[in-house]
Amino acid sequence: MDIAPLLSIIREQLSTLRGLESLQLQNHIYGCFIIMEDVAQKALTLSKNRLIGSNVIFDLEQEFSKIGLQFGFVMNSKLGLSTVPADYQEAWCQIFHSLETVEQVDPIEDAMIEVIQQTVESDDAYFVHALDTGSLPQAWLTKIVELLHPTEPTSVESPVSDSLIHRANTEKNSIKKPRLAMTRRHRSTVIATPRSLATTRRRK
Repeated sequence: MDIAPLLSIIREQLSTLRGLESLQLQNHIYGCFIIMEDVAQKALTLSKNRLIGSNVIFDLEQEFSKIGLQFGFVMNSKLGLSTVPADYQEAWCQIFHSLETVEQVDPIEDAMIEVIQQTVESDDAYFVHALDTGSLPQAWLTKIVELLHPTEPTSVESPVSDSLIHRANTEKNSIKKPRLAMTRRHRSTVIATPRSLATTRRRK
């Protein structure tokens, strides 16, 4: 499976995006990781362009830009991809359709994580912090709240900030992989409202 073209696209995109747009793409990539794992572990089946699971039906053709909203490390309606390069979507869909075993997923993830670590500026490193800590630290959740709602108070002590962050937390459950892997949030077909955040975790 040749993932070099997709790695090149991701590197090019992340090298030019900052702030909200960078977060949107990182969240989308993370969501694609979750889809890869689910497809490889048969938790999701892929029929043509539809992902079908026990409590989710997702149309890759129609909803591709919303992968981060459904599967990402932060669920928020402002975090859908603003623009979707056709070659980026095509490359991901080819990977999803080509997956047959869990062992195929690890090298893809490792290569993409390396690109993200090399390309994303430290102050935009949401994806890396989601991987390294098992969940986004509160400081990074607060940073997202500030990014999405720049006119609202967001200090840790602020009642507004606390309310937003507490509403962000959702019930999560784990699905094991052969290696240390991503832990999954409880699946929901409900897309979060613009004022809410929800986080997923990576199993340590």
